[in-house]
Amino acid sequence: MNISPEQLAAACGCRLSAARRWLGPLVQAMARYGIDTPARQADFLAQVGHESGSLAHVEEIASGADYEGRKDLGNTRPGDGKRFKGRGLIQITGRANYAAAGSALGIDLLANPERLEEPEFAALSAAWFWRSKGLNELSDLGEFDQITRRINGGTNGAADRRERRKRARAALGLDPSPALRRGDSGPEVLALQKALAARGVRVGADGVFGPATESALRGFQASHGLVADGIAGPQTMRALGL
Repeated sequence: MNISPEQLAAACGCRLSAARRWLGPLVQAMARYGIDTPARQADFLAQVGHESGSLAHVEEIASGADYEGRKDLGNTRPGDGKRFKGRGLIQITGRANYAAAGSALGIDLLANPERLEEPEFAALSAAWFWRSKGLNELSDLGEFDQITRRINGGTNGAADRRERRKRARAALGLDPSPALRRGDSGPEVLALQKALAARGVRVGADGVFGPATESALRGFQASHGLVADGIAGPQTMRALGL
């Protein structure tokens, strides 16, 4: 399972430093739970990227008070809502789910729920949840929206999840990465600008592909033996580590 930090950063929409920190735990987790094809990995990483805010959050931002008394989550004791709030890269929520995840992972999550915030168990719990809900099989069928429903209970954030899937599939070589050119804007352009700046090219990082970015890109391409057309196609992207 050869995934580079750069591929993980593109797939999850995270900083390269975060990708380096999470690469080991995620690769281990995917291998353990059969997330072992590029298509499965792309779907998994796209969903994980959305659920964790691009690998930035392993604990639900809300207090968990809204889960108090939720018998469907197994929250039968006072304080269960806050104690068993969403944790991990795919938010494991509720006493019953913590108990099941802990049993699968070999740790006592009822006594120590915060362990799901540790990188190893944050990743493993997400992969365990993925397989336990039959999401490998849905991925094989291309049923990405149905995967979203099983994770979320609905379609919250569906557009972001689909966009992340496109980027993840491109990063893992499943779909051609779209070329970036003058007039484009968005996170992909921002990543391009940051990659140029990291290689000593003077360019602003505002997410807008304007004349200055085009000129900077032409200079980079010329100095690296690439066609200096000012368009960030596959060869240029590879040269920039994107």
